Amino acid sequence: MHSIFNFEGYNPPELSEAMLKRILDRRKLERQTALLAVASGFLYLCFSLLAILLSAFSLTISLILVALIFISLSGGGVISVIFYKKRCESYVCQQ
Repeated sequence: MHSIFNFEGYNPPELSEAMLKRILDRRKLERQTALLAVASGFLYLCFSLLAILLSAFSLTISLILVALIFISLSGGGVISVIFYKKRCESYVCQQ
């Protein structure tokens, strides 16, 4: 029977302990980053609800909270774009 796969034509990359440790550290950092993103989303949700609740009592505090949310979201967006471009320049998006 003729096999469609050529297992002899490809050598897998050499793995070392340091390379595996870097992969493990990168995955840990990605999990922490995802957890931080979810936590910041919940924080923005709490600030939004607080702004809605405080709008009945003090409109100025409510507007300050909304401005804080918009400034924080825009700053986070700028930082994420900068980090993404830096990551693309280094190794991820090289094609």
